Amino acid sequence: VEDAERDTVEMSGDRLSLLFGERIAERVTLMGNTRIRMVSIRDSIQEAQNITADTSVVDMDERFPVSMVSSGSVAGNLESDTGTLTELEGESTKFAFRNGTLDSLLIQDGEVDYRTINGEHVSRLSGARILLSFRAGEIRNVLAEGEAKCEHTNDKIQTGEVRLTGDRVELSFENGELIRASADGGVRGSYESRTQEVVK
Repeated sequence: VEDAERDTVEMSGDRLSLLFGERIAERVTLMGNTRIRMVSIRDSIQEAQNITADTSVVDMDERFPVSMVSSGSVAGNLESDTGTLTELEGESTKFAFRNGTLDSLLIQDGEVDYRTINGEHVSRLSGARILLSFRAGEIRNVLAEGEAKCEHTNDKIQTGEVRLTGDRVELSFENGELIRASADGGVRGSYESRTQEVVK
């Protein structure tokens, strides 16, 4: 019987240091040209994170990564078996994991592109602080703060194209579909479908 849970972590950098607990390496610190690839498989569903940065620190428990903090020219992508790709850039990122799978991601001074593999749905966000929460490898909620900008397009008629800017922009997704968008503070926005256009 094949194991339903499997994790792989690959790391490289110019310098590496390990902090050991009683039986395991509890913290891995990488410095200079760091590259990290994490792959987790749960019930035959695979998700992967690929991150490059100047410095990265990964905290581990006995079985899984618990958190990862990367800083300095951070770039990377998050891949999901369910057909979505998230690309990110920022000055720093903090990943939090739950039972080895990605639970949340905080990006400082960054940008995020989230899209389905077929290109049907595309979301682009930027801001001083972007918080993403995940469920089963898929983005569920996004909160962007500080000169936040969002552009979402959907080839399906019901969603069309949404553009929002403000001090705070929030998005909610379900099964890859945008189901809610809101903004606060100096809001500007537009919504366009194939049949109508509304501009504030």
